[in-house]
Amino acid sequence: SYLKGKRVAITGANRGIGLSLAKELVAQGGKLVAIVRSSSEELDALKPEEVITGIDVTSDEACDTIASKISGGPIDILVNNAGYFYEPVEKIDSLNFKEELKMIDICALGPLRVSANLFNNGLLKEGSSTIAMITSQGGSITWRTTQNPKGKQIEHIQCDLK
Repeated sequence: SYLKGKRVAITGANRGIGLSLAKELVAQGGKLVAIVRSSSEELDALKPEEVITGIDVTSDEACDTIASKISGGPIDILVNNAGYFYEPVEKIDSLNFKEELKMIDICALGPLRVSANLFNNGLLKEGSSTIAMITSQGGSITWRTTQNPKGKQIEHIQCDLK
């Protein structure tokens, strides 16, 4: 398996899509580094190599501590999975801007906070580490392209790691 022996950090690995990814990673022989706000029984049952708790991806302060909490060395693959999607259908007369900003903070800025911390502290290695982004509307390429018409944000991260 491609994942066998690889150190893979997954944000939001305690439930939902993140937990499903964590289960598959462990089944494939990968070494799980879970980055979560809090653990769960299901996550603990997987016996991750490391569980980094207390990480809210909307907090600069919390994300600034990630690398210092990781003790097992560099990360081969980072899966930025922590996400949020405001459920009610919104229309122009019922927009909830507070929830929209929360979604953007979690889904677009959160992955940047996590990736930057790991890269700037030497845990994502140039030429060998990979960053995967799983996101909702708030972190979508369409939204990011609106902010930067050239759409180069993700490409810049990829180039920095080569």
